Amino acid sequence: DAKLRLIDSMQQAAAPGGGGEGQKKRGGNNHRAVFHPLFHNMNSKQAEKFLRTDSATQPGDVVIRPSSSDKDSLVITWMYLPGKFKHIEVQERGKLQDQGGIGTELAIRGEEEDFSDLDEIFARYVQPMNDLVSQLVAYRCYKEFRPPREQEQEDEQEAGPAVLHMSVEAWLNQEITAIPNRIPYCICLHEQGMPGYFQLSWLRNAGHKVHTEYIAIKPEGYRLQQKFFGTPSELIHWFKQNASKATSASGSGSGSGKASSSSRRPSRFSSV
Repeated sequence: DAKLRLIDSMQQAAAPGGGGEGQKKRGGNNHRAVFHPLFHNMNSKQAEKFLRTDSATQPGDVVIRPSSSDKDSLVITWMYLPGKFKHIEVQERGKLQDQGGIGTELAIRGEEEDFSDLDEIFARYVQPMNDLVSQLVAYRCYKEFRPPREQEQEDEQEAGPAVLHMSVEAWLNQEITAIPNRIPYCICLHEQGMPGYFQLSWLRNAGHKVHTEYIAIKPEGYRLQQKFFGTPSELIHWFKQNASKATSASGSGSGSGKASSSSRRPSRFSSV
């Protein structure tokens, strides 16, 4: 179990005294007395380093820590992929000023639903997103791109055979040159590094503009164009249907009969 494994690791790493002086040095002036096994008095860089380097951690693990900007908030540092982090702010309500601990009601900034405690957030917010990320990176059209300059810096065994040392644009042009009558597409990490986002990119014609839609990972599912999808297959099916219509509508033909005829043709989209 990911949560129990991370708890064991953090307990081994903690200084004697749990939430005492050892953690106070790590967290600086933001030290808080929060008694939860996933809580550590760390800042963002320390939390990322712990999740990235500790031998017991893996993608999907979290560190709960104090907020650096709000004494009535916590932050969940979530490692959703190796070396990729999202910092999720948890706002506290119903907090007694003269007591330690956390508020009686918790809310994720930007979300509507309230949570009763940190365990509920992990179970109903973080864990569903872990499952979605795992499904997405295992899906057939997911690609991992790394710029060629990073190839010299990384361990070859760590990279693995599936890593493509090129840009998304270069790969799409390579694929459409090999099979000109197909529209290549792929899912990959957000190129600008927006935490918790992936992107769906495709190319209609060699040398033309790459089209991109962004996929947000939410507990409810994959969010694309304000629609939610439960599986990668559902998302790709919807994308092919709607992107094909857009392709037909933007073509040189102007009659409605042509668009209708084109929409009945087999899909030109190819992830290979």
